Amino acid sequence: GYRNLQMLIGHLLRRSPPRQPGTEGEPGAPYADSMFGGKGVVPCLLGIQAFTEQAWAQGFDTVGADQLGNALIGTQKWIGTLEGVALLRSNGVRAQYVDFKARQGGGAVRHEQLWKWVRQYFDEGVEKAPKPQSSDQFLVWREPAVFSSRPPLYLQHQGHSRTVV
Repeated sequence: GYRNLQMLIGHLLRRSPPRQPGTEGEPGAPYADSMFGGKGVVPCLLGIQAFTEQAWAQGFDTVGADQLGNALIGTQKWIGTLEGVALLRSNGVRAQYVDFKARQGGGAVRHEQLWKWVRQYFDEGVEKAPKPQSSDQFLVWREPAVFSSRPPLYLQHQGHSRTVV
Protein backbone atom coordinates (compact mmCIF):
# COMPACT_ATOMS: atom_id res chain seq x y z
CA GLY A 1 0.00 0.00 0.00
CA TYR A 2 2.77 2.47 0.85
CA ARG A 3 4.48 2.41 -2.56
CA ASN A 4 1.22 2.65 -4.48
CA LEU A 5 0.14 5.56 -2.31
CA GLN A 6 3.49 7.25 -2.98
CA MET A 7 2.93 6.89 -6.73
CA LEU A 8 -0.51 8.48 -6.46
CA ILE A 9 0.81 11.29 -4.26
CA GLY A 10 3.64 11.92 -6.74
CA HIS A 11 1.07 12.43 -9.48
CA LEU A 12 -1.11 14.69 -7.33
CA LEU A 13 1.80 16.91 -6.33
CA ARG A 14 2.17 17.88 -9.98
CA ARG A 15 -1.51 18.77 -10.43
CA SER A 16 -3.84 21.41 -9.16
CA PRO A 17 -7.15 20.51 -7.52
CA PRO A 18 -10.28 20.52 -9.71
CA ARG A 19 -11.92 23.93 -9.75
CA GLN A 20 -15.40 22.42 -9.59
CA PRO A 21 -16.69 18.98 -8.59
CA GLY A 22 -16.52 16.59 -11.54
CA THR A 23 -13.81 18.50 -13.42
CA GLU A 24 -10.15 17.67 -13.85
CA GLY A 25 -7.37 19.63 -12.24
CA GLU A 26 -4.98 21.50 -14.44
CA PRO A 27 -1.25 20.79 -14.40
CA GLY A 28 0.37 23.02 -11.81
CA ALA A 29 1.48 23.09 -8.23
CA PRO A 30 -1.38 24.01 -5.87
CA TYR A 31 -1.58 20.47 -4.41
CA ALA A 32 2.16 20.70 -3.82
CA ASP A 33 1.56 23.98 -2.02
CA SER A 34 -1.09 22.53 0.29
CA MET A 35 -0.25 18.86 0.86
CA PHE A 36 2.14 17.74 3.60
CA GLY A 37 2.91 21.22 4.84
CA GLY A 38 3.68 22.58 1.37
CA LYS A 39 7.00 20.75 1.07
CA GLY A 40 6.10 19.55 -2.45
CA VAL A 41 7.76 16.15 -2.06
CA VAL A 42 6.43 12.62 -1.75
CA PRO A 43 6.70 11.50 1.88
CA CYS A 44 8.88 8.52 2.77
CA LEU A 45 7.36 5.48 4.43
CA LEU A 46 7.75 6.95 7.93
CA GLY A 47 6.25 10.20 6.64
CA ILE A 48 3.20 8.38 5.27
CA GLN A 49 2.81 6.65 8.62
CA ALA A 50 3.04 9.98 10.46
CA PHE A 51 0.62 11.77 8.12
CA THR A 52 -1.83 8.86 8.39
CA GLU A 53 -1.72 9.06 12.19
CA GLN A 54 -2.24 12.81 11.87
CA ALA A 55 -5.30 12.16 9.67
CA TRP A 56 -6.67 9.79 12.30
CA ALA A 57 -6.16 12.44 15.00
CA GLN A 58 -8.21 14.83 12.83
CA GLY A 59 -11.09 12.33 12.77
CA PHE A 60 -10.49 10.64 9.41
CA ASP A 61 -11.14 6.85 9.40
CA THR A 62 -11.45 6.41 13.16
CA VAL A 63 -12.59 2.78 12.68
CA GLY A 64 -9.41 1.96 10.76
CA ALA A 65 -7.34 3.78 13.36
CA ASP A 66 -8.90 1.64 16.09
CA GLN A 67 -8.23 -1.53 14.09
CA LEU A 68 -4.55 -0.62 13.82
CA GLY A 69 -4.26 0.43 17.46
CA ASN A 70 -3.98 4.13 16.52
CA ALA A 71 -0.30 3.56 15.79
CA LEU A 72 1.64 3.17 12.55
CA ILE A 73 4.88 5.10 12.99
CA GLY A 74 7.87 2.78 13.02
CA THR A 75 5.76 -0.37 12.75
CA GLN A 76 5.63 -3.06 10.07
CA LYS A 77 1.83 -2.71 9.80
CA TRP A 78 0.40 -2.71 6.31
CA ILE A 79 -1.91 0.01 5.15
CA GLY A 80 -4.81 -0.27 2.77
CA THR A 81 -7.08 1.85 0.67
CA LEU A 82 -8.95 3.44 3.56
CA GLU A 83 -5.76 4.62 5.24
CA GLY A 84 -4.77 6.18 1.91
CA VAL A 85 -8.18 7.83 1.57
CA ALA A 86 -7.88 9.23 5.12
CA LEU A 87 -4.40 10.60 4.42
CA LEU A 88 -5.46 12.20 1.12
CA ARG A 89 -8.70 13.67 2.46
CA SER A 90 -6.88 15.16 5.45
CA ASN A 91 -4.68 16.96 2.88
CA GLY A 92 -7.64 18.41 0.97
CA VAL A 93 -7.82 15.81 -1.82
CA ARG A 94 -11.32 14.69 -2.78
CA ALA A 95 -10.49 10.99 -2.60
CA GLN A 96 -13.22 8.49 -3.40
CA TYR A 97 -13.44 4.88 -2.20
CA VAL A 98 -15.37 2.44 -4.42
CA ASP A 99 -16.14 -1.13 -3.35
CA PHE A 100 -17.20 -3.78 -5.85
CA LYS A 101 -19.39 -6.51 -4.44
CA ALA A 102 -21.18 -9.02 -6.63
CA ARG A 103 -24.69 -9.89 -5.49
CA GLN A 104 -24.89 -12.84 -7.86
CA GLY A 105 -22.36 -14.63 -10.02
CA GLY A 106 -19.39 -14.32 -7.67
CA GLY A 107 -15.97 -13.06 -8.70
CA ALA A 108 -16.61 -13.01 -12.45
CA VAL A 109 -19.40 -10.44 -12.06
CA ARG A 110 -17.31 -8.36 -9.65
CA HIS A 111 -14.34 -8.36 -12.04
CA GLU A 112 -16.56 -7.28 -14.93
CA GLN A 113 -18.02 -4.44 -12.82
CA LEU A 114 -14.52 -3.36 -11.82
CA TRP A 115 -13.21 -3.45 -15.39
CA LYS A 116 -16.14 -1.36 -16.68
CA TRP A 117 -15.71 1.19 -13.91
CA VAL A 118 -11.94 1.51 -14.49
CA ARG A 119 -12.43 1.85 -18.25
CA GLN A 120 -15.07 4.55 -17.82
CA TYR A 121 -12.91 6.36 -15.26
CA PHE A 122 -9.97 6.68 -17.65
CA ASP A 123 -12.13 7.23 -20.76
CA GLU A 124 -13.57 10.38 -19.16
CA GLY A 125 -10.09 11.93 -19.24
CA VAL A 126 -9.06 10.91 -22.78
CA GLU A 127 -10.37 13.97 -24.61
CA LYS A 128 -8.61 16.33 -22.20
CA ALA A 129 -5.24 14.60 -22.32
CA PRO A 130 -2.60 16.24 -24.47
CA LYS A 131 -0.97 13.96 -27.02
CA PRO A 132 2.74 13.66 -26.28
CA GLN A 133 5.07 15.34 -28.69
CA SER A 134 8.44 13.70 -29.18
CA SER A 135 11.11 13.37 -31.81
CA ASP A 136 11.98 9.99 -30.30
CA GLN A 137 10.13 7.39 -32.40
CA PHE A 138 9.71 5.16 -29.34
CA LEU A 139 7.70 7.83 -27.51
CA VAL A 140 5.42 8.82 -30.39
CA TRP A 141 1.75 8.31 -29.53
CA ARG A 142 0.08 5.53 -31.45
CA GLU A 143 -2.72 3.03 -31.05
CA PRO A 144 -3.57 1.16 -28.93
CA ALA A 145 -2.00 3.43 -26.30
CA VAL A 146 -4.46 5.95 -24.92
CA PHE A 147 -3.51 8.93 -22.76
CA SER A 148 -5.89 10.11 -20.06
CA SER A 149 -5.75 13.18 -17.87
CA ARG A 150 -7.14 11.17 -14.93
CA PRO A 151 -4.96 10.43 -11.91
CA PRO A 152 -3.84 6.83 -11.39
CA LEU A 153 -6.04 4.49 -9.40
CA TYR A 154 -5.02 2.78 -6.19
CA LEU A 155 -6.60 -0.66 -6.49
CA GLN A 156 -6.69 -3.07 -3.56
CA HIS A 157 -7.74 -6.71 -3.73
CA GLN A 158 -7.26 -9.71 -1.48
CA GLY A 159 -4.68 -7.96 0.69
CA HIS A 160 -2.62 -6.65 -2.24
CA SER A 161 -2.61 -3.25 -3.90
CA ARG A 162 -1.81 -2.09 -7.42
CA THR A 163 -1.45 1.23 -9.20
CA VAL A 164 -3.53 1.43 -12.38
CA VAL A 165 -2.54 3.99 -15.02
